[in-house]
Amino acid sequence: DERPIRLYRPRADAPGGGYRGRSAITELLVMNEELRSLLMRHADASTLEEAARRGG
Repeated sequence: DERPIRLYRPRADAPGGGYRGRSAITELLVMNEELRSLLMRHADASTLEEAARRGG
């Protein structure tokens, strides 16, 4: 499917700030000691992802 992706932006003048009726897709990262240590050492994203996967 080669159709362009249509993105929407909120409007500040819209009721509810332009977000009414929209749902967020989010992720939750449960912190463990390995991740905490890596974050404190400013590890790169791939290292953090590997540790997160190991932690479940």
